[in-house]
Amino acid sequence: MESFPVYREVVLYAPTFVIRAALTPAQLRRLDTGIGLLLRAGLPLADAAAVYNVCFNYTRSFVAFEHAARATAATATTATITAAGGAIAAGGVGAPAAGPASGRRLPADEYPQLSRLADIDGVLGVDERGFRLGLELLATGIAGRYHVAER
Repeated sequence: MESFPVYREVVLYAPTFVIRAALTPAQLRRLDTGIGLLLRAGLPLADAAAVYNVCFNYTRSFVAFEHAARATAATATTATITAAGGAIAAGGVGAPAAGPASGRRLPADEYPQLSRLADIDGVLGVDERGFRLGLELLATGIAGRYHVAER
C-alpha cells in the first residue's frame, strides 16, 4: 500500500462493493492462501474466513492511521492552523489540547500514568513496533481461542 498510493486509496476508502468488484485473480489467490493458512492451523472454514477478515481489517486500519499520521506530520510544520478561511494561532479555538514536547514530563497530580513515561509519543505513535505488537496480540488471541499449538 505504501508503494502504490492509488491502491491504498481504493482499499482504505472505496465502498465494499467496489473493492469486491475490483478483486483481481492475484488478490483472490492471496485471500485463498491466507484462509488456507488458518485452516492448516486447525480453524474451521467459517472461522478461518472470519479471522482472516479481522486480521485484514486490523492491517487496513493501521495503514489508514499511519497514512493520516504521516499526512498530519507533513502539514504540522507551521505553528498555525487554518480553519474557515482564516488562521487560528496554535492553542486557539479548535486547536488540539496542549501536549508535552518530546521528553517533557507531565505533572503527576494531573496525569498519574502518563507522568511516569519518559515520552508519551509511544502511546500515540504509529510505527512498525506497534503494528507487530498488534499482530502478535491478535495471533495469541486466535491461538488461544482455537487451541492452536505453536508450530
